[in-house]
Amino acid sequence: MEPIRKITHGWVTQEFDPETGKCLWQNFYAGDLVEWEDSYGNEITPTEEIIKKCYHNFEMSEPTSVGLKGFKCPKCGSNRVEEVMPGITQASEIIDVFIEDGNLICEYGAASYSGGDPSDIYYQCLECGEGISEEILKKIAEENYE
Repeated sequence: MEPIRKITHGWVTQEFDPETGKCLWQNFYAGDLVEWEDSYGNEITPTEEIIKKCYHNFEMSEPTSVGLKGFKCPKCGSNRVEEVMPGITQASEIIDVFIEDGNLICEYGAASYSGGDPSDIYYQCLECGEGISEEILKKIAEENYE
């Protein structure tokens, strides 16, 4: 049987230290809207048995820092970057989870996207939210991926 995806709509609440901008904790709150799809992104209607069987908690924790060469936030000094996708929902399947050099690594399968405008995607410092310019993004790409 092919894997299926459960897409739960909800929201994330995060608490920050206002002096450092560091995330102290975060939690995902699941809403009532749940969608199901096959591994190709096609909508499906699962049986009651599958609905009851396919449950996993939504525990969230502060991401492990692996940092990026070539980036140091001018505001806080962090080297961690995040992609912000306003209004875009991304769903993907976790294929494998393993530990490499002390870091928990997730390998993801194909992703599906819906909503939003891809031209609105931007990057910012993960620690303080400072925006990252196109010039800095090009430098990061050169040093990390070439």
